[in-house]
Amino acid sequence: MLINALQAQEHGADILTRTEVVDVYSDGYGWHVMVRDHIENTDQKLRCKVLVNAAGPWVSQLHAKLMGDEASYKLRLVKGSHIVLPKLHDQDNAFLLQHHDGRVIFVIPYLGKYSLVGTTEEEYEGDLDKPTISDAERDYLIAIVNLYFKNSVSRSDVVGSYSGIRPLIESEGTAATKVSRDYKLHLDKKPSPQLSVYGGKVTTYRVLAEQVMNQLGPFFPRTRGSWTKRATLPGGDFELSENLFQDLASQYSWLRPDIIKRWQRSYGTLAFKILKNTRSMGDMGVCFGANLYQREVDYLCEHEWAHTAEDILWRRTKLGYQFSDREVESLSNYLSQSRDAA
Repeated sequence: MLINALQAQEHGADILTRTEVVDVYSDGYGWHVMVRDHIENTDQKLRCKVLVNAAGPWVSQLHAKLMGDEASYKLRLVKGSHIVLPKLHDQDNAFLLQHHDGRVIFVIPYLGKYSLVGTTEEEYEGDLDKPTISDAERDYLIAIVNLYFKNSVSRSDVVGSYSGIRPLIESEGTAATKVSRDYKLHLDKKPSPQLSVYGGKVTTYRVLAEQVMNQLGPFFPRTRGSWTKRATLPGGDFELSENLFQDLASQYSWLRPDIIKRWQRSYGTLAFKILKNTRSMGDMGVCFGANLYQREVDYLCEHEWAHTAEDILWRRTKLGYQFSDREVESLSNYLSQSRDAA
């Protein structure tokens, strides 16, 4: 999602993070949107011709607020969870496990030191802001790992976990595992144009977005039509990862290979942007832990909207698995001081 936001920004979009829509109304000629910046604690009013409601599991709630009626499609909310374990094998391959209950579980090499195992499917009615793995989900994934791998694991081996909510289009009487992962688009033209996205998943996001823009084309006659199918995302303008590694190692021979490998995976050719005007490790600044240097932190704050240690350690680099409490505190203090000095 973040890399798509970077691409949108390159094409003129304004990206407002930590900004909440607090009020919306139409005057018949367009939308007035009141938004609240939770960093600056300020409100501002925006105007737009068209609204796109792509709020995921919140789409029905937002539709009701915007249009004053029930959503066009009923959603079934299904939670999917993953667990992170110490590396289960020495291979670089991902494994696809066909379980006897008909579900498919992935075991994927993760961050060099771990294996990512998932995902589950569990009906969900809890807090949409804070989905967490249940004991049943954790035990289910552990049992599958123990069934297929030689080395047994237990709850105490789980390094971390995360969960998300799938907003699936309801199909009465159908089990969660059988509910379609397809999506539906619904366009309301009155009082002002508003398009709602129901369902969908990350693997179809580009086609979904293309279809959204095709439906909105008549409202924006100057648009040039679809172009994302063959577009390269920021940082992705290279053919082989091995060649990118060699290019970085050649130009910055002083940079540690493990840092190059992580940056190659995380940033692609944007790594050259981070390293601009650096000539030695001394130019990288303070090391906060796990080879996270001040140079990378500053880049993430300036170009990728990072604001807190949690943003950097979990939402960007995933280095939180390797950081001690003391190192987290040091990073947090630096970010706080940088904001005060800005």
